[in-house]
Amino acid sequence: MKKNNFLFFLVFAGIVFFDFAKAIDTVATGFKVLIGNTAMIDAYSICKRITNNRSNDLFVPTATSNEWLQFRNNLPTNVIDNGLCNDSYTKLLLHFDNNFSDSSSSGHSISPTGAVISASQYRYGVTSGYFDGSGDYLYLSDSNDWDWDTGDFTIDTWVRFVSFPNTAWFYWQGIPGNSGDYQYMQYDTGTSRLNWGYVSGNVTKAAYSIPWTLSYNTWYHIAFVRNGSSGTFYINGVSQTTTVDTAFTGSLSGLTGNIWIGKHGYGDGLAGGGHLNGYLEEFRFSKGIARWTTNFTPP
Repeated sequence: MKKNNFLFFLVFAGIVFFDFAKAIDTVATGFKVLIGNTAMIDAYSICKRITNNRSNDLFVPTATSNEWLQFRNNLPTNVIDNGLCNDSYTKLLLHFDNNFSDSSSSGHSISPTGAVISASQYRYGVTSGYFDGSGDYLYLSDSNDWDWDTGDFTIDTWVRFVSFPNTAWFYWQGIPGNSGDYQYMQYDTGTSRLNWGYVSGNVTKAAYSIPWTLSYNTWYHIAFVRNGSSGTFYINGVSQTTTVDTAFTGSLSGLTGNIWIGKHGYGDGLAGGGHLNGYLEEFRFSKGIARWTTNFTPP
């Protein structure tokens, strides 16, 4: 895909920037980006729009045609490979762009079982990760990248459900057979609630949930954000009234189990196997940052 056909501008105090690398760095420190002439987004969101053919909603209404041309001619030809979609907070980033590679600087090894790269549905680019609900998952070894400690963090992804088992697990970290140490994010169809939680030493150290009625074959962006002592779910960039089942308690660290994406680590012993039946895109763990604290335009 050619990147040099995309146009966008960053504006601060009336100045238009044409250096893409400099502009991306600048955005992270507070420079504004216009989307539909109103919203602001982070550098990662800008990068995804440019590299996935959505830069038409990034613009400055007063830019002259010569300025558009100047920026276009100076746009790098390979944005993603230059690492401009990542920042130091990104600890896991799965684009599902024709592969299961982790695009974060951590470069975690991903082992797929059953799950495939599919061109049938996608939010960005031309592919997504497909999980058929009957045994598909991704496996990652343990890492302190998802020891959240006592700081801020963000977990977000795009998802498109094909059908629902009794419980659909986005991810689960733990040791199979050990029911006292794990963390997870899942959708429970029995209660129609989206849940995130962390359990250590048989003690629930955090648990948050929201009611969520959703539809098949529809893309949703979901995010769970810790900001200080607060935990909040966002659906399609809109803050949800989040139930505090158990408030954050102590340090969320020390789990030693591996991570399964798309299923519960216990496997098929659960009703429905806990397997996700649908598509994932832009699955991301961010440590040390609350990426959103108000409503936002999803990346």
